[in-house]
Amino acid sequence: MTKYRKRSFALAWLVFCLYGAAFLGSYWADASDEGKAVATADDIQCSRNWFLLGTRWSCSATVTDADGAQYRFTSDSSLLTPADIGTEVAMEKFTSKKSPPTFTTARAEFAPMPWNLVGTLAFIALGIAGLVVLWPRDRLGWPKTREARLAEARRLRAQWPKNLAIGALGLYGAFFVHGVFVASHIDDNGIVALPTDGTGVVQSCGRDWRYLGAVRRCTVDVTSKTGARTTESITWFTPGDRGEQKPVTLVDGAWEAVDQPYENRFAKAFTVLLLLVGTVVAKPLTNLQMARRLENTAPERDALNQKFLS
Repeated sequence: MTKYRKRSFALAWLVFCLYGAAFLGSYWADASDEGKAVATADDIQCSRNWFLLGTRWSCSATVTDADGAQYRFTSDSSLLTPADIGTEVAMEKFTSKKSPPTFTTARAEFAPMPWNLVGTLAFIALGIAGLVVLWPRDRLGWPKTREARLAEARRLRAQWPKNLAIGALGLYGAFFVHGVFVASHIDDNGIVALPTDGTGVVQSCGRDWRYLGAVRRCTVDVTSKTGARTTESITWFTPGDRGEQKPVTLVDGAWEAVDQPYENRFAKAFTVLLLLVGTVVAKPLTNLQMARRLENTAPERDALNQKFLS
């Protein structure tokens, strides 16, 4: 088996194990079987969670507590299912001084399995150990003859454009995933309903081709509750919203649309993975440096090598 295939097999093993860890870590979620139901969930919408191969449901709902306050609830691990659509599901509320209240379903049948954490850690350990064991090692050392060094230099020079292309695609993929699924979505852990801090009137819209037109950016005249006015470039409005007053919210000093998708649960993990792939972009520089070293080795070294070998 060639070094390239060995490296590919080692990386494939690592990706498989990391996916297995993410699968086990996401399959189960905590549900309450003892707490008192203090809220109800309605307006439930569900779709298959294909990250978990369609074995679980991703559902969102509006949770209303005893005080009438409404919150956004999402679950990617079948805490809610299509069977709950059209019904009111009992929910338990958890509070914290440093974070907004969170909710979970108040029923016992979704309690997590006791070994999911152990399985997740085992997959991570197997992935790292397999990468170390399977990754090929150069046992030949520095090529002994000039012909062998020149052949290795030619190989490295022929390989660097491919590494450059893979690295560039990985970095752009990280930029795309972060922009489309993280930066342009509300990040509130999918729990608390977004407050309306003002209204915005859309003036014009266009596709953002940095992200291949997957999102739109619109010029919006924003009026805050205090009466202050500004013009912002905001995503998740459409040309159909032009001229209408739309609710907007202030997130980390920037205005955003209230009615926009929530951040995908796994988007940040995909971004990090693509960034790791993108680091291959540095490999071509290493290849070219090594190729120059191989090509510029002094002839005297060849004579010494031949004398040593003889």
